[in-house]
Amino acid sequence: TTRNMAFGGGTTPEFLETVEMVFHNVEYILTVGASREETLSVEVEQRNDGARWRGEFTARYLEDITAKTGNFKKYAVFVKMLLTSITEDSDSVFIDLLTYID
Repeated sequence: TTRNMAFGGGTTPEFLETVEMVFHNVEYILTVGASREETLSVEVEQRNDGARWRGEFTARYLEDITAKTGNFKKYAVFVKMLLTSITEDSDSVFIDLLTYID
């Protein structure tokens, strides 16, 4: 199930997406939101036991971490790629969930 909110004006999309996804044969509910204030929030809930993780990331943090990987992305580009991966709108952009064990 996906829930879309309207995109805001400007260069950075404003949205809230909730999708059900399966990672490593485990069902999760993934909620991703981005604001015009350039903050990305991610919440992951394991469907079978309700275990939940939540994080908020500033545009600066995301841009710094993508630069460290050698594949720099501006905040707006990163957010668009993340949205594409969770809505499975592309064969070339995908998302995976890693745990501390991974």
